Amino acid sequence: MKNKTHFVITCLVLSVYCIIHYYLIKYRNTLQTIIASPSCLIVRLPHSVSSLLLNNKTMAQINSVEIKNVPEYIEVGDNDTPISVEVKITFHKIDIKLEMAYILDVIIYDIHGPLDVPVVLANWKDTKVIPISQGRKDKYLGFAKVELEANKEVETLDIPISLKLGKLAENDSHILRRLDVFATLTPAVGRCSKWSAQFESFLLH
Repeated sequence: MKNKTHFVITCLVLSVYCIIHYYLIKYRNTLQTIIASPSCLIVRLPHSVSSLLLNNKTMAQINSVEIKNVPEYIEVGDNDTPISVEVKITFHKIDIKLEMAYILDVIIYDIHGPLDVPVVLANWKDTKVIPISQGRKDKYLGFAKVELEANKEVETLDIPISLKLGKLAENDSHILRRLDVFATLTPAVGRCSKWSAQFESFLLH
């Protein structure tokens, strides 16, 4: 009985070895290509699988965000003040290979205290940024939304924005503006989120 069991196990091991050996020979060239260039594995996979891998592995990086052309003195009133925001982005090589599409959201705030913590609800063109106040709530001044495509490693964007910097509200400082910009980049392959509309029901007692 013991010899019979040993014979069966030996046959199974040999069968598995033969199958593996057969496929190694059959797909030898493909395996050599993957070993030489691992990134090609992602490109050769079906689009749905590639998308999942890209979602976890591939992401651009925002290198810097800079406000430009802000006047030193702002006249109080309802006039528009043109400024610009420079954003420098580095794309991953797989982004460039796939010409990945992105949406860049740029939001400008007047800072009233400790910086609010931004919560990003990514939803492609409908991405929302919700600030969580750390004390005195920062004032939202305006935003810009830019569609772009990854076709080179480093991209520098100069985004013009018109703001009503001289318009004062009750809680605004009447002495100065402390401007800051939050930028977030949403890839075509990534998370999307959205709240429902609120619904109210009355409680019966």
